[in-house]
Amino acid sequence: MNRRRIEGEKMPRQNTFHKAQIMYEILKKKGQITIEDIIFQFEVSQVLHIT
Repeated sequence: MNRRRIEGEKMPRQNTFHKAQIMYEILKKKGQITIEDIIFQFEVSQVLHIT
């Protein structure tokens, strides 16, 4: 079995998505969000849902 699954860790791409999601929320709270941030968030979520 995969060691990560045994220990209950998230897979690397889930961690990447989670980090992007946290960054997006921080920028949104600070009022510093741009259209590029929104597009990036959408692209990341689409890639992860396809794979």
